[in-house]
Amino acid sequence: MRILLLADGMSSGGAETHVETLALGLASLGHAVSLFSEGGLVADRLAQSGIPCRDYRSVGRDPIRFLSARRRLCDLVRREPFDVLHAHTRMTALLSRGICAPYGQKRAKPVRVVTVHARFRTSPLLRVLCDWGDRTVAVSQDLRAYVADEYRVPAECVDVVPNGIDTALFHPPTSDVRAARLRRPARVLFVSRLDGDCSTGAFLLCEVTARLAGRNDLPLFTVTLAGGGSSFPEVSRAAERVNRALGRAVMSVVDPNRDPSHGLSRLYREADIFVGVSRSAMEAAASGCAVILCGNEGYGGILSPDRTDLAAGNFCCRGEPLPRSELLTADLKALLTDPERMVSLSSACRAWICRDFSAAAMCRATLQCYETARQRRQVTLDP
Repeated sequence: MRILLLADGMSSGGAETHVETLALGLASLGHAVSLFSEGGLVADRLAQSGIPCRDYRSVGRDPIRFLSARRRLCDLVRREPFDVLHAHTRMTALLSRGICAPYGQKRAKPVRVVTVHARFRTSPLLRVLCDWGDRTVAVSQDLRAYVADEYRVPAECVDVVPNGIDTALFHPPTSDVRAARLRRPARVLFVSRLDGDCSTGAFLLCEVTARLAGRNDLPLFTVTLAGGGSSFPEVSRAAERVNRALGRAVMSVVDPNRDPSHGLSRLYREADIFVGVSRSAMEAAASGCAVILCGNEGYGGILSPDRTDLAAGNFCCRGEPLPRSELLTADLKALLTDPERMVSLSSACRAWICRDFSAAAMCRATLQCYETARQRRQVTLDP
């Protein structure tokens, strides 16, 4: 099958990593996968892995750039016989609307699939402009309900395909590294885009660290805040204020996208406790961290395999209480003072991710969505 994945910017983020994992997974199964995007570090990695990548200029709200990007996409589809166009943003879904093979060519129009990664800003105009393809994919049950309620997409046309984690890349440390952990301060890690809509956990960790790191009744620990975005300078200043107040370097802020020495897989393996949400929390759990779910949309607390309700929301904690420093303080203290619980939770959550959220399972489910879309298209076309 020839598959074209469509995305906006591919610099960093959970949706971008989802696209990367899907592209590599589908290619490993023998499918011809290409990427059409605005480019970025993730796209560069895919190109280095042998995935053909075509870039277009960022569209934003410029209709001229939109038309230019659409022309590039039309030319690409006319040159190459794609079976599936799989859009991962509202913009690329709109770009691909109505695209088909040129007149005179005896090949079928590619089916179109659109994945919903998050809740969008909604308005009457956006409801009209949004396009959901021949088949829609949601990465969680609550997003399936959201699309059905807000955009009137029939629920039976929306498949739920959870995020898949490459559990070979994101794996626990070796036994000797685990043993070395016992001889050093515990490491707490936060990973996210550091923009205004997703950096609450980073600022809360600064507040909580200032409160806990100076206490004699708690084990020593350090905190790493990892990510890039518009709030990176502000987060860095907040962490530095904590270090100055404590008189030692307890907190550090890194951008894994700019500094390869701080690769995410390594940061996860070096950490004992992870604070964050969504795909990053899943990667951390696969890597052997105890996880505290804390994000802008809600606070889920300490993760354990019995919290299937959190999985139904893509571990984003939508609908949960909003994060507060008191909640994070209590959970962080509970894990720091109970290393045996940390170890047992990390093992149980790793097994949960491997069983229910593997990259291989995500790719198989996505391929089934493609087949369903193709079959429904054929039924529609048959007299």
